[in-house]
Amino acid sequence: MLIQKTNPVVAEIFSLMSRDEARHAGFLNKGLFDLNLALDLDTGDT
Repeated sequence: MLIQKTNPVVAEIFSLMSRDEARHAGFLNKGLFDLNLALDLDTGDT
């Protein structure tokens, strides 16, 4: 990717942030499942 060539530090920061967001989403999803709740993020947009 271009950003990895032009600014590898920023590319690494974005990589770490996306990894952490995926972890948080998994944690929240598990907690909601344990409480027998579901979260529907479908906005209806296609």
